[in-house]
Amino acid sequence: MADAGIPQRAESWLTRLPRNAWATAALLASAFLFRLWVGLAIGLSREDAKQVYLIGLKYYLTGAWPYFGADVDWARSVKVPGALQALVVGLPFYVAPVPEAPFVVLNLLSFSSLCLLAWYAARRLPRVPSVLIWAWLLTAPWTLDESTYVYNPSYVLTGANLFFIGALETYPTTRRGLLSLPLANFMMGFGLLWVMQFHMSYAILLPYAVVSLVVQLRDTTTGRAKLLLAFAAGAGVIGVFLLPTCLRFGWNVVATETAAMIQSNPQNLSLHWRHSFDILARFLSFATYETAGFVGGNVQERLRFLADFFWLAPVILLVTAAGIAQVIAMMWMALFTQKPGVPEWRAMRLLFAATILLLCASFVFCRKVPRSHTFYVTFPVAMLFSLYCWNEFLQRRAGQTVAAVLIALGIIFQVTFAIHKSTKHPWARDRLEIARALNGADYQNYAARRSGARH
Repeated sequence: MADAGIPQRAESWLTRLPRNAWATAALLASAFLFRLWVGLAIGLSREDAKQVYLIGLKYYLTGAWPYFGADVDWARSVKVPGALQALVVGLPFYVAPVPEAPFVVLNLLSFSSLCLLAWYAARRLPRVPSVLIWAWLLTAPWTLDESTYVYNPSYVLTGANLFFIGALETYPTTRRGLLSLPLANFMMGFGLLWVMQFHMSYAILLPYAVVSLVVQLRDTTTGRAKLLLAFAAGAGVIGVFLLPTCLRFGWNVVATETAAMIQSNPQNLSLHWRHSFDILARFLSFATYETAGFVGGNVQERLRFLADFFWLAPVILLVTAAGIAQVIAMMWMALFTQKPGVPEWRAMRLLFAATILLLCASFVFCRKVPRSHTFYVTFPVAMLFSLYCWNEFLQRRAGQTVAAVLIALGIIFQVTFAIHKSTKHPWARDRLEIARALNGADYQNYAARRSGARH
């Protein structure tokens, strides 16, 4: 579907992109550096993040091929198969043997994929000022606080963005013709095998891929081989890093490790279906100012954060209230709002509903209870759906002003949050220990891998 005949964006001075290419490049560079600073401020304060960093550090210092990635259930010795996790952390040291190297590469990956998603969203919603879409995607809490520090879910975002952009361009009801079908299938295969080597949530992507391929093969009488070959090529390009693990531990190693996380029984069914509303709220929070979960794991920690920055309490409370209001408003729009002027609205609502049902069904067979990071792979769906929800609002000058103010307040909050995290667990502390490990060529000078780790 072409964009010809679509009215120009109703842009105000608040939302107009700079016309100078150098100014645009400077803004993007500033956004990247800001994201990198936030990632380093969060650092490796979590034990899981430290262990992911160690996988790459050990690979770099020992040269031993990494057959497995992150620990999924370290007590039961369940790992993510494949070498990609260790490679994306360890290879940057060959370019620059400094502790920040993996953070730089991670942020290049997540930043680039978010730029692609922002471009794609702006093309799908041409009447929404593109600068608002770009600014929101690059500064939203989930893209800043979950995708800027070395931690295996952080890498999921890159593959998820590629996968869903490709998938949406293959479904007849959501296709805009922004990508060729072979390229869309290549991205879908690449994204699937990328996520597979970082997180078990790749299983959530399988139904989307199956539906896409079935629909394409049903609707295409010629060129079927080309589409299948494009998907296989995308999967193969990145899946090659999984091949040594399959050769060493058997071709069913992926299925075996995934099956270890499956648990199905009547009690499990009752428990997880009661979590359906929680899953819905967490899913929508990916595209909102959801900040409470990052600030602290309980009410006491969140109140302590508020007390430490009491002079910013109005900003923090306003941003938090905006996040809650966004979730409630999107629930309402998903259920009751009709958008006759947006032909794709029905398809996006169907995709939203299908995703929620899929997530609820998935956790019936999962050993873990629903936590946002366990289905972070669906972030692109939540974000695109939210932009469709706010489409008409963001075309009005009042809506653009509100959005610009909220984005600015969100950035202020993120600066405060980064300062808070760096105070609690300074990156400088880990940096000294990692530098000692690099200089001494012994990763254990930083920390030891968990007992039972296969790499």
